[in-house]
Amino acid sequence: MERVGRYELLSELGRGAMGVVYRARDPQLGREVALKLLLGLADAEARLRFEREVQAMAQVRHPNLLGVYDAGQDQGRAFLVTDLAAGALSDELRAGPLRTERAIEVVAAVARGLQRAHQAGVLHRDIKP
Repeated sequence: MERVGRYELLSELGRGAMGVVYRARDPQLGREVALKLLLGLADAEARLRFEREVQAMAQVRHPNLLGVYDAGQDQGRAFLVTDLAAGALSDELRAGPLRTERAIEVVAAVARGLQRAHQAGVLHRDIKP
């Protein structure tokens, strides 16, 4: 089983411009988490920017944002560990288009979370369901 730091990678959840997100297990705490393995942090400036953003994200609390548990580097690869999102929107979308009312709820919830993150100086850069 592949590991990143102390985390066991269980399955890939998705890919984006910034990296790959995995369902992972923290054997120390016995819980499943989301682990984002970031791409493109080869230079010192990018690593510093990542570290500042992680520190800011760790201070932000909001019901519509995932909590940050850990961050670090393993074999030169930067990673971020967060809550594992339950009932992901992508599951709903696989079943078909959202009802208008549900779509409005989702957009409003995302906007509230992003507003809180932006107030804390965190920019998301890669939003998707």
